[in-house]
Amino acid sequence: MLIAGEHASEADVRRFTREAQSLARLRHPRIVPIHDIGEVAGRHYSAWDFIDGQPLSRILASGSSPPPRRWPSWSRPPTPVAAAHGRGVIHRDIKPATSCSTPTAACT
Repeated sequence: MLIAGEHASEADVRRFTREAQSLARLRHPRIVPIHDIGEVAGRHYSAWDFIDGQPLSRILASGSSPPPRRWPSWSRPPTPVAAAHGRGVIHRDIKPATSCSTPTAACT
C-alpha cells in the first residue's frame, strides 16, 4: 500500500504505480510475485503472494542464524537481484528487513 494514502501526490502515485508494474513483470523463483495493482477509496495498493516466513532482520535479531539453504537469495547466485537487473529493475532498498526466509527457501 502507498503509505501516504489519500495524501499522496500525483508524483508519488505515478512512482508507486511505475515501480509496482516493473516488479509485476519479473518472474523468478525467489521473487515474490505481484498479482494486482489498484486503488480503493483513494488508497493505492499492490497485492503480493503471502509468504509464510520471517524477515531476515527478525532472524538475525533473535541471535539465531538461518541454515545456509535459507540465507537470503541475494547472498547466493543466481540471485533474484541479478534477474531484476537483467530486466532493467534496480532494487533501491536491499536490507535484512526486505529479505525473508521460509522453512524451504529465501526470497527478496
